Amino acid sequence: MSKWRTILIYYLFLLILSGSPALANEAFSDYYNVTYKINPDGKTEVTQNISIVNNATEVYAADYTITIGSENITNIKAEDRVGSLTPELTIGNGSTSIRVVFKDKVVGAKRALNWTLKYEAADVAVHNGTVWEVTVPRLSAPSEIKSYDINLIIPKSFGPEMYISPGPEKFTETADASTYTFKKELFENTGIMAAFGTAQRFNLELTYHLKNPSFLSSGVEVALPPDIFGEQRVEIESLFPNPDSVAVDPDGNYLAKYSLTPREEKEIKLTAKVLLFHRTPDLSKSGRISEVPENLRVAYTPSDRFWESSDPEIKTLAAGIVQKDLSAAENAKRLYQYVVSNLSYDWKAVQSGLGLQRKGAKAVLQNKDQAVCMEFADLYIALLRSAGIPARRMAGYAFSQNTKTQPIPGDTLHTWVQVYLPKVGWISTDPTWGSTTNGLDYFSKLDTNHIVFSINGKNSEFPFPAGTYKIKPEQQGDLKVSFIEDNSFYPLEPALKIYQKEDDLFLENNPKGAGTAAIDVEVRINGAKNNRDEFLGTIPAYSEVKIADISFEAEPLPVNVTFKKFDGTLESKDYLIDLQPFGKEVLFRNRFYQILPLVLFLCMIGGILLLIPAFRKRLPGRLRFPLRGQDQ
Repeated sequence: MSKWRTILIYYLFLLILSGSPALANEAFSDYYNVTYKINPDGKTEVTQNISIVNNATEVYAADYTITIGSENITNIKAEDRVGSLTPELTIGNGSTSIRVVFKDKVVGAKRALNWTLKYEAADVAVHNGTVWEVTVPRLSAPSEIKSYDINLIIPKSFGPEMYISPGPEKFTETADASTYTFKKELFENTGIMAAFGTAQRFNLELTYHLKNPSFLSSGVEVALPPDIFGEQRVEIESLFPNPDSVAVDPDGNYLAKYSLTPREEKEIKLTAKVLLFHRTPDLSKSGRISEVPENLRVAYTPSDRFWESSDPEIKTLAAGIVQKDLSAAENAKRLYQYVVSNLSYDWKAVQSGLGLQRKGAKAVLQNKDQAVCMEFADLYIALLRSAGIPARRMAGYAFSQNTKTQPIPGDTLHTWVQVYLPKVGWISTDPTWGSTTNGLDYFSKLDTNHIVFSINGKNSEFPFPAGTYKIKPEQQGDLKVSFIEDNSFYPLEPALKIYQKEDDLFLENNPKGAGTAAIDVEVRINGAKNNRDEFLGTIPAYSEVKIADISFEAEPLPVNVTFKKFDGTLESKDYLIDLQPFGKEVLFRNRFYQILPLVLFLCMIGGILLLIPAFRKRLPGRLRFPLRGQDQ
C-alpha cells in the first residue's frame, strides 16, 4: 500500500510488509540538507539531498512524491545510488508535484536510502525596484522531520544585506557570494525572509477629491505622505493646487489645508518620490511595559472606536497572554502571535468586490473568520493598548508580489501596526501578512514595500489616507505607484529661507515648490539684542513657521539653523538677516492699515444708523415704523 506524509513537501513510501499507517510514520526517519544557490539573474538552483533511514528491518522506501508550492519549477533531475530517476510531474493549483520510483532498494534497520533532487526555481528570489527579496517558506509539518538544514547562497551583486529573518546559525562569505546556514529549529515555524540592497524607491501619483456640501465656505485638511525618520523619506515634486498651509499633527501626519467656497469641488494632485529604508531594531534591548514613558502611555493606550481596549473581553484576553516577567517586546510578540494564529483572512469578502466595512476589535473577536487587514490591525492595537503597550495604525500602500499570500483589499490600500517598545522605539509590524504568508516574520522585520499615507494614533479614524478622498464611489485609480528601477533618486535637501515679518522672524520650507521636509529643526539666534535657541521640530515642504519675536538691530542678525538629515547626520546652515526698522511708529502704521477695513465697516454701520431717523420722516405716515420707546 502507499502512505502520504506531509512536510514542507509531501512524500510517499511503499510499505512492503505492513499496511498500518501508524507503522508508516514510525518506519522511517528523514534527514534533509537543502541548498538554495541563487544566481545573479535571480534564478535559484535548488539541491535537496535526502536521507531516508529505515527504523525497521521489514520495510523499505519504494517511491517518493514531493509537492513544491510553485508552478515555476524547471530542469528537474533526480538520482539515487543506482542511477538517474525519471520524475513524473503534476502541475496545477499553484504547485508542482514530483514523483520518483527508486531504483535502489535499501532493506535493513538503520540503513539509509540516499537520493538527490535538483531543480530551478524562478520565485525564490524576486527583484522589485532596487531591492532583491528572498523567501523560503516554513515547514508545514516539522515534527515529522528529524533534521532539515538549509544553505542559502546569495550573490554579492545583490548588494548589502538589508535584513534576514531569522538570523542564521552560521555565516560565511567569499568574494562572489555570501552563505547563510540555518538549522530546522530556526525557521521551521517562520520560514526565511531576506532582502538585499540599500533602499527601495517608488514614484507616487495621488489624487484627492474634495467637496464642500454646505452653503458656507470651509477648510478641509488632507493627509500627505509623511516622513518617518529612518524608514520613509518623501520628496514632493508637485502639489497642485498649492495648499493654504501644511502643519504637522501630534502623530507626525502632514496635513495640507485647502479653502473651499460653498458647494465647491476641488481635485488635488500630488506627485512624489518615496525612499524606503529598512531599520532593524534590536528587540533584546526592550524594557518592560512598566518602563513606557508616561506621555506615550497617555497618548497611545486609551480605548477608542474600533480599538475597544477597555472592553472586559479584550482586557481579559490580553491579561491572559501577557506575562509580567517578560519584556515589552516579548509580550508584544505574544499578542502578535495570538492575532496571527486566531484570525482568518476573509478571502471571499475581498474577492466579492463589495465595499468592506471596518468592524473593529470587539466585533472581529465574535467573527474571527471575517477579518481583513483592518481587523488584524484593530485587534492587535486593542490588545496592545489593553496591555499598556503604545500602538497606532499605519495606513497606506503595500506592494504585493503575490496577492494569494500578501493580500491587498480595495483600492490597493493596506493597514498595519506600529508598536512602541521602551529602549527600542517604534517598530512596524504586519499581522495580516504574518498570517497569510503561513508564518513569515512580519513582527521583527517589516519589508521595504509598505508606504505610509497616514498615521492613526490619537484617533482611530482620522486623518484618512490618500485613496479614500472620493466624491463618487466609482472614482478609481487615485493611487498610482511604480518602482524606480535605478539608484538615481536620492533625497533633496530642504530649501529653507528665513525672513522678517514686522517684529517676527519666520522660517519657510519650499512654500511654493517641490521639496522635502526638514526634520528636528533647531534655530540659534546670535544677535546683540536677540540671543536665543528655538526647537521647531519637523517642517514639511509648503509650510512656514514662526521662529521668535525679535528686537531691531542695525547690524545683520546671525542665525544658525541645524536639522537632521535622513541618514542621521546633522546639517548646519548660517544666515545673515538684514532687519528692517519696526519701531513704534512703523508698527503703529502697519497695525493701522491692518485694522483699517474694520474701522471703515464700523463707520458705515454708524452712518446707516444715523440716517434712519431722517429717512423715517420722509416716509408717508402709514409706512412709518416706530422706533424703540415710541408708541405704535
